[in-house]
Amino acid sequence: MHGSESSTLATSSLVNVLLEEAAALDAALYTESSWQALEAAVVEANALPADAAQETIDNAAAQLRNAFESLEQKNV
Repeated sequence: MHGSESSTLATSSLVNVLLEEAAALDAALYTESSWQALEAAVVEANALPADAAQETIDNAAAQLRNAFESLEQKNV
């Protein structure tokens, strides 16, 4: 049981790190559609309850990573 608690903590920490990285980005540098996908992932991750199931946390982390990878910079 203790092992899964540390795994949840590690994944929750990953979500927190990804949320901090998202907050540091400048929306003006990215296309609107790709930015909206990131915002949607951020909203979902922020809505996670403290006692969220590991699978739910993993899914939120995966959605954040996918949104980061899908960000498209504007041609300026």
